[in-house]
Amino acid sequence: MLCIRGRCGVGKTYTWEMFLGEVHAAEPLQQKYSYVSLFGLDTLDKFKTTIFENTSQSKASGASHRLKPST
Repeated sequence: MLCIRGRCGVGKTYTWEMFLGEVHAAEPLQQKYSYVSLFGLDTLDKFKTTIFENTSQSKASGASHRLKPST
């Protein structure tokens, strides 16, 4: 698990997307990952559901690395 913290608007999502882009350019990810924003999640059940909904396949399977956080 990785937690990226910072004030609103400092570039957390942008930095993560740039990192993933560089990783994919070097070698597509072979593992699944999930990007979750905790904003607005007020229960553990919502958190778990959001993790499941935002799980991304590796680029090799045809999925993009572009983040699409659910709200």
